[in-house]
Amino acid sequence: MERELELRCEKIVQHTMSNYPGFEVFSEGAHDSELLKRVIRSHLSKGLESLTVPISDETTFAISQTFTDRKDWHAIPLKHMVMEIVVRISSRIFTGPELCRDPEWLQISIQYTISAMRAVHELRRYHPLARPIMHWYLSSCGVLRRMIEKTRMIMNRVIENRQLEQYRKGRIDHNDALEWFEQNAKGQAYDPAITQLVLMFVSAHTTTDLLTQVILDLARNQEWIEPLRAEVQAELAKNGRGGFSPHNLKLLDSVIKETQRLKPIGITSMRRIATETVQLSDGTSIAKGTSLMVLADRHWDHFLYNDANRFQGDRFLRKRAERGNDAAASLVGISPDHLGFGYGLHACPGRFFAALEVKIVMCHILLKYNWKLPVGEDPQPQKLGVFLDSDPVAVVNIQRRDEEVKL
Repeated sequence: MERELELRCEKIVQHTMSNYPGFEVFSEGAHDSELLKRVIRSHLSKGLESLTVPISDETTFAISQTFTDRKDWHAIPLKHMVMEIVVRISSRIFTGPELCRDPEWLQISIQYTISAMRAVHELRRYHPLARPIMHWYLSSCGVLRRMIEKTRMIMNRVIENRQLEQYRKGRIDHNDALEWFEQNAKGQAYDPAITQLVLMFVSAHTTTDLLTQVILDLARNQEWIEPLRAEVQAELAKNGRGGFSPHNLKLLDSVIKETQRLKPIGITSMRRIATETVQLSDGTSIAKGTSLMVLADRHWDHFLYNDANRFQGDRFLRKRAERGNDAAASLVGISPDHLGFGYGLHACPGRFFAALEVKIVMCHILLKYNWKLPVGEDPQPQKLGVFLDSDPVAVVNIQRRDEEVKL
């Protein structure tokens, strides 16, 4: 087990430069961070009911700031606006109300991932023996160091203010990741700035990508908008805002999973390292230390999915009705036939939180807006190596509507 961990660390350092200042976020993946796993499993995989209202409240504010309340048809740069919404609502849960509207923190949350990928790519061009020197001179690496320094200042300020508040008023529980890390650390040393950047790094851009693609798919397939809208309205009518549960929205769940099937985050999934030499049944040998990924071609397999290239919003709703398929055919369900969130022991642990965010934002959009593609526009995913990126320059026409019921 110890050698397996060493092997993984070597590979991660090789691919991400995680042993250099500014790249500390990557080093969290180079070892088993029990603290990070405890927080994700205890608070971002279970007990999500307590997060529904704060996410919805922040979505109300964020969506009015980005999509606007204009009742005339107007164009918006979709992915840019969706990113702002996702970062705001994620910050509400990760850092609390103090920072979810802080322009400086929101900018870092958006830019760190982009800047880190750019810096890794630039540093890789140099020989491994030169990297310990070159990273000090590359401007892209300097940008990362400054972002982490600024993040530490921001997080320390919030933590100090909370400690002062607690000293004055007694114990105050904050339902956010800053508090969860402190509770779960139990005296263990950790860096609040790095843990916050890790959460944003692994969630913000992937959630933005999925949400953007859902909106684009529905703009192309308008026949699903009214049934989805009716489902949200029925849930609110039955349970009210206080009892509203996105978990009950099974058509919306199906639509999002169908989007993820047709346009996953990449054409491969499940990046792994062989910790021992593996012999497959067909005789193929995978040598110890080999990096490998699994092709996601089953997503478009006509033997598995009828008319596989066509968007069918209720495809997984119908699959859930089949005996024994309810769990696997749900958005957070995993199976070899749908690798949107990976598969097996290391499937994405944050998929439950991501699904909750996407569903809540979509509920607000469905109730509050009409949208469509501009005439003649057909946004397409960008292929970046093995990655499939929802169109970063896609524009949609949008119009505020009077919602029949408030969320």
